[in-house]
Amino acid sequence: MNGIKESNKKITIVIDPGHGATYNKWNTVDPGALGFTGKHEKDYTVDISSRLGSELEKTFGYNVVYTRQIDITKKQKRLAWRVDFAHNKNSDYFISIHLDSFSAESNRFSVYYWFKGENFSKEGKRFAESVVNAVTPRGFSRSVVKSANHYVTRNTRVPAILVECGNIQNPVNENEISNERFIQEFAKGIDNYIQAEK
Repeated sequence: MNGIKESNKKITIVIDPGHGATYNKWNTVDPGALGFTGKHEKDYTVDISSRLGSELEKTFGYNVVYTRQIDITKKQKRLAWRVDFAHNKNSDYFISIHLDSFSAESNRFSVYYWFKGENFSKEGKRFAESVVNAVTPRGFSRSVVKSANHYVTRNTRVPAILVECGNIQNPVNENEISNERFIQEFAKGIDNYIQAEK
């Protein structure tokens, strides 16, 4: 771990792979959107989250914790549980990973934050901007930062973003999110923000 700041080891980042948990009385797993290859969003999000977390640990030395690494079926894991998980882990930052699903021609990379003027929301905006600035949009027609009313970013008491890592109906995007360079840039954007905020 040569060159890694010792202080980074004390920083906890919670990564939340979207979907893949039970939300209803039938105890069935929410799969999220269906990609053009037949793979569900819940599986893409676990893959991206795992590779992103590994990069954050290996290259930058952060402590990474996941809300899930497999489908969660034994008990309901509503969005409130994910927020509580982040608080219980004394997280410093929260990242929820998702993918869009719309017409195959669309290939936007989007990062959302909750903005109503509160301090953490302003930090969330800077967090989102840092990620977008770092991710080279080779396979994306555009990359955007937007405010939105997502439960997890609204209720988490630390800087939080929700990332839509492209469009799983678009084969170019599917290839891009599988690229290790994408993961490296994503992680660098996170690190750039954290170091700037210290």
